[in-house]
Amino acid sequence: MTLEAKVGTDDAAAELKKITGVRDVGEAEDNGWKILSLRVESGADVRPEVFRLARDRHWEVRELTARRATLEDVFVEITHPDET
Repeated sequence: MTLEAKVGTDDAAAELKKITGVRDVGEAEDNGWKILSLRVESGADVRPEVFRLARDRHWEVRELTARRATLEDVFVEITHPDET
C-alpha cells in the first residue's frame, strides 16, 4: 500500500507503524510530499485506520493505493524473511 501525503513535521512512518497489521513503512519524498510504502500483514486492510490517522493528524492526502502481492513479493517473503 502506498500513501502520498503532506504530513508537516509529523513522523508519519512511526505513526503508521503503530497501526495493527502494518509490518513496515518505507519512506521517500517528492517535492514536499511524503511517499510512504506500507507492508501489511497478509489479508489485512488497514485503509480505514490510515484514513482516520490522516484525518486526525490533518495530513493532506494526495493518494492512497493498495496493490496485491506479486509472485516475486511472495518469493522474497519466503526466501528472505529477514528482509520483510
